[in-house]
Amino acid sequence: MNSLKWGIFVVLLALGTLGLSAYEQPRWSWFLAFVTMLALLVMLRHTWGSWNTLSHLFVVFLMLYTLSGPFEVLFGSGEIPPFQPPFATSAWLTDVAMAGIGFTIGTLFIRLVWARPSAWKPFSQRLNLFGWALAFLCAGTLSEMVNLMRAGGISTLLAGKAVYQAMTVEVRLTLPSSILAMIGFAFSGLYLSSSGSGRSRAIMLLMLCASPLLVIHLLMGQRLQIASYTLAFLLALTYPLSIPRFPAKAIAIALFLYLFIAPLYGFRWAFPMWFSGQPIELPPETARRLFLSSLNPAVNEFGSPFGNYSLQLQAGYDDFLYGSSYLRELTTVIPSFLYPGEKPQSLTYEFRDRFFPAWSMRSRVAGTAFSNILEARLNFADYGPVLVFFFYGILLALMEGQRAQSGSIWFAVFYSTFTLWAMTVHRSTTGGALGSALWVLLLLGVARIIAEVRNPQWVMRIQKSSSSSPA
Repeated sequence: MNSLKWGIFVVLLALGTLGLSAYEQPRWSWFLAFVTMLALLVMLRHTWGSWNTLSHLFVVFLMLYTLSGPFEVLFGSGEIPPFQPPFATSAWLTDVAMAGIGFTIGTLFIRLVWARPSAWKPFSQRLNLFGWALAFLCAGTLSEMVNLMRAGGISTLLAGKAVYQAMTVEVRLTLPSSILAMIGFAFSGLYLSSSGSGRSRAIMLLMLCASPLLVIHLLMGQRLQIASYTLAFLLALTYPLSIPRFPAKAIAIALFLYLFIAPLYGFRWAFPMWFSGQPIELPPETARRLFLSSLNPAVNEFGSPFGNYSLQLQAGYDDFLYGSSYLRELTTVIPSFLYPGEKPQSLTYEFRDRFFPAWSMRSRVAGTAFSNILEARLNFADYGPVLVFFFYGILLALMEGQRAQSGSIWFAVFYSTFTLWAMTVHRSTTGGALGSALWVLLLLGVARIIAEVRNPQWVMRIQKSSSSSPA
């Protein structure tokens, strides 16, 4: 059984990483941690028979968020602004290795008790995928327009991302525009994967509907939203497919998208000025350095989890939370007016107020993000990373099994949009990252009720059974 053999290999590599970290060999430990992640990707290929899975996406972003920061410290400039050395490189790589072991065991546990299906089950529902894609994309664009007008209009947009986010956060009951649009892009991918030729007009109409929202994201340099739309679309587009060969073309496309999306972070301050006609005085050498810096994942949000972890380790730990934060963080998705009493503060902003108190003056949402590995340690000490990532492995393995067996379009959309959790959980708290998935479930539940009212599936099943029964 290749998946089990590769799983044992991953665990052995992770144990080697632990040993090198214990003997304070961080450079070799980093290298072995990198090899461990690559082996984990191969194990997932043998486990699920394909490279285009949500589990692969989760591990790719785990690599970026856990190894970019230590790489810059060990082999680069030695700095990750705004964090200050010393950095807890060996301790961090130890917990990364433990997380890899937990995820591997959780995945293989489900694989062994729930055998991989031999064939993908086709969709059982008949839905107008183009209509739902258009509806959700238009709803996302209109919702963002409403949020924009309530936050101050075009002037707020042209003031830059920090001002725009600060103003929209102050508005009560903002509409989930990015969640609606992400669902729309997932439906678009399913539509294109299931339809034949003559789709150019449909594609143009879908992009026309989504273009105002995409322009706003580009103006603000909101890479997360653009990345989430792209990945949800691509995962939905390949949802019925199994890709057993290494996807070299997909890697090339991913690198191209990174080269396009990464500079949005470094130059996002300039987009509002450019659109408003203000002069931008930037020497060529400064522009070159800013461009190259924007391509370095460690100096943007990919290095933040490692920096946060190092800060917390320097300060030490108080009482452990023993799992309470995972329930508390789920309250972040509940509107304040529906929550009885005062909502508890998120770990992310508790951390910011403790270590970067001045940042809270910029905006309620300003901060250095967080880290799910740090959250695991705050809850369960040394056992946290392996325990939490064990349950991550179980969760994603169950979703991979359902992907092949469910035959549900609604689950296909949920699976495709769960890419947002797979991306953001590494720089967030687990419950906070699940907030987007809860929104998706709520919106898909409403959509399914509407679809059932318009075209009751139970009536069709009764008619089909009646017509097939003997007279």
